[in-house]
Amino acid sequence: MTDITLDLVRKKSEHHDGLLEELEEISLHQLGIRRISGIQHWCRRLKILYLQGNLIERIEGLGKLKCLTYLNLAMNNIERIEGLEGCESLQKLDLTGNFIGEEYSSIYRLKENTLLHLNKNHPLGTTRKGNGRPLNVNEGKWEYKLDDQKDSLVLTVFLPKHLDVSVMNVDVQPTFIRVTVRGKILQLVFLFDEVSPDRSNVMRVTSTGHLVVTMPKVAKEFGMPSLRDLGSK
Repeated sequence: MTDITLDLVRKKSEHHDGLLEELEEISLHQLGIRRISGIQHWCRRLKILYLQGNLIERIEGLGKLKCLTYLNLAMNNIERIEGLEGCESLQKLDLTGNFIGEEYSSIYRLKENTLLHLNKNHPLGTTRKGNGRPLNVNEGKWEYKLDDQKDSLVLTVFLPKHLDVSVMNVDVQPTFIRVTVRGKILQLVFLFDEVSPDRSNVMRVTSTGHLVVTMPKVAKEFGMPSLRDLGSK
């Protein structure tokens, strides 16, 4: 778990000479962050904030960012929209891949011109903390990319080339994948499609060390339309 500390924010803003008062954009993605704190006090002029791919469960600590126009919180563990009433300049909010249902606590308090991305969210109540169902987890803070292709989901984990395969384990389930590296878990929930574990393929790229898992979609395997296809008609 990583906390948002003053040192971390300064490190991530080195190209701005660490002048946080003037900082307008910062990326804090895939760092294992569980809680948002400090940013609204240190970076008052922030306009763009990237927090995707963390373990954040609640939107908080951002209400004083009056200049914030774009907030990316995709692929976290957020269940409700809240704490953004003070972000009066917000134009785009990305919550793709979270666990938000049809009832949003303070969505109606967002400005009318705010563009909200909520695709690929689990319905609230079907996957919740404490009920035994999987959540997004990245204990090792591994960088990864999940490509949603027409017939399959392809996960690429950017592992070091020297890392031996004996410390890796891949477990593909119909609705999520768990990759364990040196005892640290990377777990991603599939929020739109179901995959076929038996037909999935795991490959290690020799030249880079990257781990690539290709998971065929069940709907495509049987020639059926996916939820995505049905929703687009």
